[in-house]
Parts: sequence; structure tokens; C-alpha cells
Amino acid sequence: MREPDTELVAYLQRWVPYYRDLKIERFSDIPPISKPVLVRNFPALVSDEFFPIKEALCRLAADAEPGAVVSNNQIRSIPGVAIEQTTGTTGIPGRFPKSDPERKRLSMGIWRMRRRLDPEVAPGNFLPMMHLPFGSETDRRIEFAKDPGEIRSFYDEVARRKIRWIHVVPRLIRRHIEQLRAAGCDHLHGIIKVCETNGEYLSDADRQCIAEFFGCQVLNQYGCIECWTMASNSAGGGSLDVLEENVHLELLRPVTFAPITTPGEVGLVAVTSRILRLLPIVRYLVGDRAQWVMEDGHMRLRLAEERVANLLQYGGRLVPGAAKMRILLNFAFARFGYLQLAYIQFVQTSPNHIIVRISKSEKSAAFFECLQAAAKIELADGPIELSCVELTSEQVEAALREKANLFLSRVDTSNIPH
Repeated sequence: MREPDTELVAYLQRWVPYYRDLKIERFSDIPPISKPVLVRNFPALVSDEFFPIKEALCRLAADAEPGAVVSNNQIRSIPGVAIEQTTGTTGIPGRFPKSDPERKRLSMGIWRMRRRLDPEVAPGNFLPMMHLPFGSETDRRIEFAKDPGEIRSFYDEVARRKIRWIHVVPRLIRRHIEQLRAAGCDHLHGIIKVCETNGEYLSDADRQCIAEFFGCQVLNQYGCIECWTMASNSAGGGSLDVLEENVHLELLRPVTFAPITTPGEVGLVAVTSRILRLLPIVRYLVGDRAQWVMEDGHMRLRLAEERVANLLQYGGRLVPGAAKMRILLNFAFARFGYLQLAYIQFVQTSPNHIIVRISKSEKSAAFFECLQAAAKIELADGPIELSCVELTSEQVEAALREKANLFLSRVDTSNIPH
């Protein structure tokens, strides 16, 4: 795939202190960067080209502006800039600014990708059930409704509005399908043309379930808050076409970070945005593992489904622990706002108990209460209780050196079905 051109390297050399200090000459010289490193070095990674707003950005990123309003994981207190916050695989939140022109260019690339699949799709017939604009509120039927009639009323409204595409988290659409089927509704064919999922791994079984229930095409859009969409599925299987207009994707070997260029070898996913300059995202390790596959003469990306380690014992079965914990984090941050969190880890010590290891801060106790509230909703079928252990700065440094996973299982799961 086409590497970023020399313009990006020249920009980093001129405007970004972090890379200027590294004295890079070529794109391949740039060391991969993780989210903890980015968060710790945020001021040096913000471009000096945006000097008039740089100090304000750094204060917001460091949670030093208590009056900042967070809406749908976004902050809009600096004119012409949106700051989006995320948890991600590491569980460490970060605030990622983008200028309005950058957001527009990212969006245009995504819409061109969609229209190659469906020339009739447009903002007016596209319904985002996630990633809502600043200040807007989701229909509570989407996330919280338990009555099948209330859920059905939402899709009846989708039909009346002649929506062609919906954009949704897989777990949410699965929950709606299960509740509607339990009430005797076998299918809702003709409601939508395309279901575009995002935010979680989409299994082949989930894809088939959605396609059969709605009689629609199912696409999986792969991306991150840091640089938005990176790839999307258009062939109906589990592999993804990279959105090369917006990003350069690499697979890197662990430890050496040598690029993998041939099919079959699983590596670490690293993304470089071709568009972002306010906070450049360059060889950024997103926390996923994948391999290249050759299909129909095209090199595509296939994500590794990490179901063999650190499985959560939940409701008498095993589910991917990190994925479930990310749901709790996203739920909690959407309601809590933000805190400068250095470390968090979930450790299941029994079938009904998880210890949350969290870096001690002024807000950590209040954030844990928000996690508990999230667990009462998301882990209600368990149920699982959470307890909190606050780590000192010395303990955090030791934990980060160990590079532990977001979720760890301390429970014997050998006899529990997947």
C-alpha cells in the first residue's frame, strides 16, 4: 500500500516538537507510538502551526478545565475545533482534537466509500445510532428499551422516514433482534437496505443474524476515535478494504515493529492519518491484531478475534473480557465526562466479582461509582459486582511496564462453554 508522501515527514520535522526532536528523515524512521505515550507527551505532539490554541488544547487534554462540557464524548469549547475523547483497548482515556476542516475531509472520504456501495445513500436517509453530534441526544428506545413494542416502534419510525442505512454497535442491534424474536417477530424485511456496524468485532454469526432478520446487507466499519474510519467491509465476509484515501495501515511484528507485507502473519495494527495535522496520528498502535489476506486480487485486512485468552465468565458462558469491559468504560465515560486516567485494569477473581485496579486521582472514586452503575445495566444477566483498588503512581509505573491487558481472568474457565 502507498506510504504517506514526503509532505507528512516534512510537516512533522517543521511543526511537531516530538518528531522534530527525534530528527526523523524518512517515514520508516518514525517509531510506532502507543496511546499511553501519546497521552503523556500530548503537548509535544500538538502541532506548533496551531500555536494560538495550543495552550488551551493542552489544558483540556490534561483535564485542567473543570468547566468543560462533554457531550457525546466531544468538547466544543475552542472555536473551529472538536475534541473527541475515547477509552479504547488500553482503557486509558485520551482527548483527540481535530479542526473542522480536518473533520470535513475525513467525512468526505467516508461518504465516498459508502456511495461506491450505494449511490443513493445520503445524510438524510442515513441514521447514526452512535457517534452523535455535539449536543444531540439519542432516542432512549435505542439503548434502554426492554419492551418489544417500544423497540418495534423505533423501527416503524425508521421505515416511515425511509432510512436506507443505519449505523450501530453490533451488541445493540443483536439485543434488539433477540428481544423482538422473543416477542414473536421473526423478521423485519424491507425496513433498511444496509446495516453498518462499528465499535466492536462483528462475528460471522452476528453478520448472518442481522442479514437474515432485516433482509439487508451488513457492513463492518473498522475505525477509532483517533482518526475515524480506517477500513470497511464491502465483500460480505470478514475481511476489510483499507480506506486509503484517509489512512495508511500497517501490520507490525511485536517487539521489532518490522512491517508485515505478505498474507498470513498476524501483527499489530498501526495507523497513520493522511489528513490530520493539528494532532498528527502517525504509526499509532490502535491495540488490535490482524493479518493481511489476498482475496480477488486485493490485499485486505482480517482482524484477529481474540477469544482464546482472558475470557470473562458471565451468565454461565464465556465472552471476550476486554470487549465487555470496553462497553462498561464507554458507558461510564459517556455519562461521567473525563478524567486524566493513567491506568485501569479489570481482574475477574470469581464468577460474580471483578476487581477494578485504577490509578488514584481526585476523580477516580467518583468514576468508579459510574462504572458500578454501568455494570448494573451491562452485567445484569451475570450479575457481577465490582470492587475498587486504587494504585499509587509507583504502582502504576510498575503495571505499565508489565504491559498487562485491559481484562485478566483469575477464574478457572476450562468447563464453561463459549
